[in-house]
Amino acid sequence: MKIGALKSFLFCLTAATSMITPAIGVAQPADPPKLVLDINGPNGRTFGVGFSRDSRRLYAAGASKVVHVWDVGWNLPENPDHPPVATPIRTLRWELSRAERGRINAMALSPAHDRLAIGGNSARDYGITLFNLQTNEVETTLPLQFSPQNRNGPDEYVRHLDFSPDGNSLVSVAMNGEIWVWNAPQIPGGNWSGRIIRGQDPSLNSQVPAIFVDNNHIVAA
Repeated sequence: MKIGALKSFLFCLTAATSMITPAIGVAQPADPPKLVLDINGPNGRTFGVGFSRDSRRLYAAGASKVVHVWDVGWNLPENPDHPPVATPIRTLRWELSRAERGRINAMALSPAHDRLAIGGNSARDYGITLFNLQTNEVETTLPLQFSPQNRNGPDEYVRHLDFSPDGNSLVSVAMNGEIWVWNAPQIPGGNWSGRIIRGQDPSLNSQVPAIFVDNNHIVAA
């Protein structure tokens, strides 16, 4: 092989190797690809909005499949030249999947505890997820594990949620009009318990929420 042809061959081989090497590096199991989209606000319809107990945080959830959290700025020193500005501070996430799975149809904030409840088209079933707002982590799910045989939770998408004034009970309304009441555990580390108080009825209006009027009474359409 002539010297000129050998140089050309080595140059092409080096160029080809340089193009292949990055692809090999990306495919390493220790460095899996990850795509996280966070635009600091909803990118779809919002179905639930609420303030924290101290009014310092604003929560919003809906078709974006996450809960967006803002610091509304009222707790900051007053500045006469600039009004309070809502600043995105975090995003709360639950399990989601393709299409509608993961959309949040309902959200409720406890008036007595640092706790937030969301429900909707859950990724696995039709349950509810509770967040501890002190740690910003998932506290539990309602029910803890769905069982269609035992009917321990709604079997349609949750449309509405509301906490009792003392924060120890939660009421949920499903697409089929079914209403469940969930009670907080009486001992630390216990599980929430649920019971159905109204069964399925296609004629019932699931668009109207069920709400607590006090700790022991609920009004529902």
